[in-house]
Amino acid sequence: MVNRSGIWAYSASVAGARHLRRGVERQDRAFHRVEADFAIAVVSDGAGSARNAALGATVTTTRATSAAAWRMLDLAKPPTAADLEKVLRESAYGVRQSLEELSRQSGEPLRSYANTLLLSIQTDTLLGAAQVGDGGMVISNDRGGFDCLTAPQHGEYVNQTTFITSREWLEQMEVKVVEAQPRYLAMFSDGLENLVIERATQQPFFGFFNNVFQWLEGQSDPLRVEAELSGLLSSSRVTSKSDDDITLLLTIRR
Repeated sequence: MVNRSGIWAYSASVAGARHLRRGVERQDRAFHRVEADFAIAVVSDGAGSARNAALGATVTTTRATSAAAWRMLDLAKPPTAADLEKVLRESAYGVRQSLEELSRQSGEPLRSYANTLLLSIQTDTLLGAAQVGDGGMVISNDRGGFDCLTAPQHGEYVNQTTFITSREWLEQMEVKVVEAQPRYLAMFSDGLENLVIERATQQPFFGFFNNVFQWLEGQSDPLRVEAELSGLLSSSRVTSKSDDDITLLLTIRR
């Protein structure tokens, strides 16, 4: 397959110190798929209090990717903004249906699979995003800086968020489609929020993203990139400020 999109994706996910102390498995998941004319990326953060959160996050990332890819490949023409928005919404709904079916088959309550959803789709001319819950997406702009494509969704308290298993997930879901071809896209779970988003302004920390993407520019080996990203997320610079699971997914147009 020829990657006409020119998009390359990399991800890393590490278990948080709090999970390690409690003997709880990593509940973050990330998945990406690059086709000839589009790229799909998904990040999910399983709720720490939910018994089957890791499985829920796995279902969300794999189902969102496959559902979005199937719908994108089924389009007979380059997608319009309306097409892309429909794909995003239907893919998120497909995730919810899969989790409900899993709940019915297992006899476990739906809330036991609680997790968040970050879904992006990039084409030659459009960028689409869907988000349910915390975490966020940051893109580069044409001024040499970075903007939030989506921002963390919190309730009245910082540690409250909406999950795709929540009753109000559909009302809380943010869907955005823009005519843009950013060179860089970053998607991250809430374990990284305090290190990359300035809470008062909800703007990205320029230094973090500039350093990461300048480093990525010089890389070509996917295995090395993901290994070094894992090392960064596991470093004391990061873990001293967050004891939660941490996931970072990066895309670059080359």
